[in-house]
Amino acid sequence: AGAALVVLIGVLAAAVLPGSYELTDNSQITARISPGLLDLVAAQATGLAGAVALTRRDVAAVLPGVAIAISLVPPLAVVGICLGRGAFD
Repeated sequence: AGAALVVLIGVLAAAVLPGSYELTDNSQITARISPGLLDLVAAQATGLAGAVALTRRDVAAVLPGVAIAISLVPPLAVVGICLGRGAFD
């Protein structure tokens, strides 16, 4: 439900973008549609942090949620924006 909500917010955000706005001119969007090695390392690090937080009782309970949000929300928002603009490629 959370992932669908983020995509929906992205679609709604695309509705307020000017029609002349080119998505590939935005570095944040291009970074999400062509991930590199650094993105893989960041995803593994947040996954490890979430796994450690789930196995240890002395680590805050919110850490897995923060790790998931850092890893998933930006790409899901880009999916919503691209869907909202009809940029399926």
